[in-house]
Amino acid sequence: MEAQPPLEETEQQQPERKYKGNHPVAAAFHISWKIAVIFLYFFFGNSRFTLTFVLVTLLSAADFWTVKNVTGRLMVALRWWNEVGENGQNIWHFESGNISKVNPYDAKFFWLVLVGYEILWVLFTLAAIISISKLRFVPLCILVLAINGANCLGYVKCRKDAKKHAEDYFKQNIAPSIFSAVATQVTKQWAKQPEQASGQQSSSSSSAAAPPPPTNPNISPPQHQPTPVNPFPPTQASYTPPPVPTGPPQFATPQAQYSAATSV
Repeated sequence: MEAQPPLEETEQQQPERKYKGNHPVAAAFHISWKIAVIFLYFFFGNSRFTLTFVLVTLLSAADFWTVKNVTGRLMVALRWWNEVGENGQNIWHFESGNISKVNPYDAKFFWLVLVGYEILWVLFTLAAIISISKLRFVPLCILVLAINGANCLGYVKCRKDAKKHAEDYFKQNIAPSIFSAVATQVTKQWAKQPEQASGQQSSSSSSAAAPPPPTNPNISPPQHQPTPVNPFPPTQASYTPPPVPTGPPQFATPQAQYSAATSV
């Protein structure tokens, strides 16, 4: 029989993923709109400015909605929105999920692309202002800066709010439980110390009340001596019974008894 190849060789090796985060599709959409905007700005801005302006505005709006509602919620567990109140003031609303479960690679990729894209358009704006031939691109650059800057500002505030809520939750729920557990352990240790001290005092008092007798190193302690054994044990006295009379019993007569009494 032919030897079968090992199982590891038969299995096809899966290609290693280049993106190490948990949400590669969200990361692709997070950067794809931005790449499209930069491509249109550089390659079609001079020849078809009006079309480029419209397409860049639409793609920037699509990127704004994607980052605000999809990629931010998946990659960094954050979401924000803003509304105008009755008094005309802006009211910010923030939502945050479990930040501890966020993949660090996803979070780094999200913030690097978001902030780097904003810095890149700041440079494009400065270049358009300095160059006389590209002054007409300044409004377009400011528009892209405003759209992406709104996402940057919203997520920075949302991140600060999430950290504040996490600190408040720790101070109100986790810190008191830890403090109570430590306090109970300390009180138990303090309660054991007086008992141990009283036990040591009682043992020291008993040892002081009955001091051991002084010992002389020159005198050896008495040793137990065995009882001597008598090699000649005492013998029991032999008993010889009296002889048994064989004839009839002899009794004294009353006359003999009387004569004995008179003679006395």
